[in-house]
Amino acid sequence: SIAKAVLEHLHEMPERPLTLFATHFFELTDLELVLPRLKNFQVLVKRDSGRFVFLYKIAAGAASDSFGIEVAALAGLPDSVVRRAQNILAELEETRRESREKARKALQMGLFMRDEG
Repeated sequence: SIAKAVLEHLHEMPERPLTLFATHFFELTDLELVLPRLKNFQVLVKRDSGRFVFLYKIAAGAASDSFGIEVAALAGLPDSVVRRAQNILAELEETRRESREKARKALQMGLFMRDEG
């Protein structure tokens, strides 16, 4: 919440500061749709045989993946911590998928109910 509030504040400042804001929160990339001066950029990465290589290039658009766990492994975090992070990520992704499915079903039901009324 603080990251979103800071982005909104910077965007609305009359001075229009040029700001580089790095984050791993994918949800914040959607702000580009509602904050006209906000632009997403990403660090390009190449995946090769299950590994990844930073290309040290910046490109327009939001990243499609997060490499936090891979970077943690490269940084030498214990394997048990990396495995636990992978499990937590899988749980979070499943929860997110279930939430989207519930929202989709609720929307469909709402549309159906309107047709009846």
